[in-house]
Amino acid sequence: MVLTHLLLVGAALALSFLSGSEAGEVGVCYGMMARNLIKPPAVVELLKRNGIKVVTLYDADPGALSALANTGIKVGVSLPNQYLADAAGDMSYARQWVQSNVKAYSKTLIDSVAVGNEVFHQVPGLTPQLLPAMKNIQAALASTGLADAVKTGSYLSFNIYPYFAYKAKPHEIDLNFVLFRTNNGHLDPQTGLTYYNLFDAMVDAVFHAVEKLSKSRQRTRSPGTGRMLGSSDDLILESFRSASTADAQTYNSNLISKILRGTGTPYKPNAVISANIFSLFNEDLKPGNDDERNFGLFNPDGTPVYEVDFVRPGPAPAPAAPSWCTANVAVGNKRLQNALDYACGHGADCSAIQPGKPCYQPNTLVAHASYAFDAYYQTCNGNAASWCVANAAAGDTRLQAALDYACGHGADCRAIQRGGRCFDPNTKVAHASYAFNAYYQHNGRSDQSCDFGGCGSVVHQQPSECTLRNATYSSGSATACSDGLKHVRARSAAVQLGQE
Repeated sequence: MVLTHLLLVGAALALSFLSGSEAGEVGVCYGMMARNLIKPPAVVELLKRNGIKVVTLYDADPGALSALANTGIKVGVSLPNQYLADAAGDMSYARQWVQSNVKAYSKTLIDSVAVGNEVFHQVPGLTPQLLPAMKNIQAALASTGLADAVKTGSYLSFNIYPYFAYKAKPHEIDLNFVLFRTNNGHLDPQTGLTYYNLFDAMVDAVFHAVEKLSKSRQRTRSPGTGRMLGSSDDLILESFRSASTADAQTYNSNLISKILRGTGTPYKPNAVISANIFSLFNEDLKPGNDDERNFGLFNPDGTPVYEVDFVRPGPAPAPAAPSWCTANVAVGNKRLQNALDYACGHGADCSAIQPGKPCYQPNTLVAHASYAFDAYYQTCNGNAASWCVANAAAGDTRLQAALDYACGHGADCRAIQRGGRCFDPNTKVAHASYAFNAYYQHNGRSDQSCDFGGCGSVVHQQPSECTLRNATYSSGSATACSDGLKHVRARSAAVQLGQE
């Protein structure tokens, strides 16, 4: 498999993307470069206790393959870099390698073979040998009758490093965005899609890159069937643990939950993602810096570094709590006026606080400043004049499930019932857009409240009238024009917006 780097915290990921709506699988990468590492039979028991049903080896270790026999655990083996030239230049070598390292372990559920590891990065001189080696190994698998049992074909694979992106720019990248925690998301201006975690953004970047490079359809194997499907991609994405154990636990737990819930990405909502987390053990003999040696879920003696659940998915991250910006009266009238003028001159729509307009009263500087500050704040948050609409690509089944969730969790969906004013157009997309937008507005236009597992998207152009009817875009509705100030999470903004 071709391993290329994208600098992007958390885990090493072997990702398969399939068409459909079933959940993916979560496995681990099993490296052995550690002192006092428990033996393969003990490793197998550890895998079973933790419900880990997929494991990838960096070679074809005989002890591990023998211990994994008759367990039902899916196993991936690898042709190490040092054998690439032999496999590329000698078909008989490729056949012998497959015979000795795959065919010989008929009782072990070997379902994938990787050719090389980080070749472009670790041994760039062997790059010309990579494709011929892949072709020869594929042909050798087919010649030994393993074409249906083992993944063959051209599977584009990547290592992704969110940790290094965050480590390089910790003040520019929100850690919540990296760790799948609640955040307001990031709008991609090119596609109009909103992303709530770095993982999805990186995966979709790969999809876009592949599509740009070639219009040809990628192939992948449906897990457990050996049957090739129509279009999709098989990627290996590797990402690394954050600087703290707590962050690593959060990242990996949330990643596993995402995969087991069966959610795709904003661009590919129907993609089924399977991942192998890097890595199973801390490996103190691994070359490189300390980060390289401390990615493990377990210590070499089998004790957990931290707990993660490979069986039961956790809940999706809760929507970010709605927030507003209000004036801080303590800074005084002069600074409030300067800040108010700044806000109104830099994107805030202040027409409603002019004489005779709906929010002119109460006619106090604090009230007007609160209105202007919040209008500016919502605009900079990307939530001003925004709506949530359905993503038709998600398909009717997923849209219906998301629609039912929205209507059952605060959205007023009476208008899309038969005979209601917004029943027509009577389509799944139109009804889902109404329900999604009602839920989105009900939750304070938090970007994450428009996710619906990739079924919804925030838009900043006015949709249909019935979708619009749910929106109440008075920036001061939670400040100067609202009786609900007790619900506001106040922000002291005057110092930020107009410096003396």
